[in-house]
Amino acid sequence: MDEFEYGVLTSLVKKYNDSVVSKGGSCRNLKISLTLKHKALSSYSGRDSFKFIDDNDKKLAALEKRGYIFVRRDKNGALESVDLNISAVEEVIKVCGLDSKSVHLKNILEILQNTPVYGFTVQFVHSEREYVATKYEWHKSYYADEGELSLIIKVLNAMVSQSEEIMERDFSVRVLGDSKAFAHISNKVVAIAKKFDSQLVFEEGDSAEYILQNYNIVKNSTYALIKGNLKFELNGQAIDLNKLGFEYALSDAMIKNIKFLSPSANTLFTVENLTTFYKFKLEDCVVVYLAGFHNHTKQMLLKKLYADCAFKKCYHFGDIDVGGFMIYNNLVRSTSIPFEPYCMGIKQLKEHTYALRPLTSNDKKRLEDMQNDEQYSTFHETIAYMLAHDAKLEQEALD
Repeated sequence: MDEFEYGVLTSLVKKYNDSVVSKGGSCRNLKISLTLKHKALSSYSGRDSFKFIDDNDKKLAALEKRGYIFVRRDKNGALESVDLNISAVEEVIKVCGLDSKSVHLKNILEILQNTPVYGFTVQFVHSEREYVATKYEWHKSYYADEGELSLIIKVLNAMVSQSEEIMERDFSVRVLGDSKAFAHISNKVVAIAKKFDSQLVFEEGDSAEYILQNYNIVKNSTYALIKGNLKFELNGQAIDLNKLGFEYALSDAMIKNIKFLSPSANTLFTVENLTTFYKFKLEDCVVVYLAGFHNHTKQMLLKKLYADCAFKKCYHFGDIDVGGFMIYNNLVRSTSIPFEPYCMGIKQLKEHTYALRPLTSNDKKRLEDMQNDEQYSTFHETIAYMLAHDAKLEQEALD
């Protein structure tokens, strides 16, 4: 098969694949054609086309004889179009050395229907199964083929159940059997998580590395920053943060071995943003920096602090926006600590009108959803005010 024949057949197959999308998977009564305007037939309309027409006509006749195409001509015998013989499409695909889309789709549907899934992976698989069944297509931005889909689902399921911090390379080895395999699909995994994990808090500019930390998958060990009126012991060394006068960074290993010494402060604060953490100066409190959505390291520290120290009050200080509300709710749910929101209400919105920012269309939709969700009842009055005044506020404005 020469370049001209290959170009005609592969162009027809591509049009066939694209056209089937609009037919909901049915290939009956489809007419897949190439006209003289198509690149594959450009030799019929060029300035020197007379050099190629006779030879190309013979090649088209041969392809028609083999049952691959139908050639249509006008009353003068000039070529008008070339149609694909739909009933022979699988043979044409095979002859051209192409992958059969129908086979890919069959395999993809089997995977989507038969693979056990957990957490937000359920929503992804359900959505994709419906899309494939009705559109006769799959989202190639999420996975290239059925082989990659299997890997993606395996990784998503593992992410959902990853309760302790793990290095990316170790996660890749454990789940995929190869230290580099996860890196090749991590951006696709993150895109799926951002679309389907309703509990994930993120900004559009957040890196994949940052998003993955929410699932305790890290490139390097993470640390929890802490400061305030607190004494603790590590490997026999007593540390008094009050006397130290600086924040202190604690790793997973350090938190597991830390021993808190009494007495400690009366109040525990968690702070969402780093600038606010550094400026936070209330007396007689312990302050933990969350860096947005908290991970396993910070959850472990908070649980240990709450269990070992007799705090009278626990507060969370975050942005007055969708993300801030979600972070607060997840914090309470994942730690079982009775945090109360701190400076996250109508009073702050009224007092800082100069720093208010307008809501995006996505903000409004998500806030309206929260307004109808009982788990956000703590913020319902604030949300109503935000929607009525088209306003949100970052906590840095309160520093």
